[in-house]
Amino acid sequence: MKDLEKKGRVLDFRDLETQVFDFATVQWYNTEKMSIGVCLLAPGSSHERESHDVDETFYILSGDGEVIFYYQDEERYPLAPGKIVHIPAGIDHGTRVTGWEPLKVLIIDVPVGPAKELMEAPGLTLLPPGKMPKYFFK
Repeated sequence: MKDLEKKGRVLDFRDLETQVFDFATVQWYNTEKMSIGVCLLAPGSSHERESHDVDETFYILSGDGEVIFYYQDEERYPLAPGKIVHIPAGIDHGTRVTGWEPLKVLIIDVPVGPAKELMEAPGLTLLPPGKMPKYFFK
């Protein structure tokens, strides 16, 4: 007999909580095996150096920026719509917005990644589903 509880889902990101920081907003959907999120980074902002214990993949939806890999020397790569960035677990990295519009990024973490860690991050404002954040141009 098939597991009747296991079903596909169609979600609207407007129905998810929104994590609001001074530099970005993020909305996550988590399963037992992965996290998928949409991150909107403000013009002129950066996401400082970090690493995770999960693989992370970015797909750039809109905007311009750069990703920085921190090896012995920094390696910088331009980001633009359609670019895919894969960051293996344990690699120090950061992101910077270089354009005049927000950088919109689809993030996939396997297994479930920093979405849960961000719930304890300083400066977090958590908005309930349906409440849209104020746009953050400074």
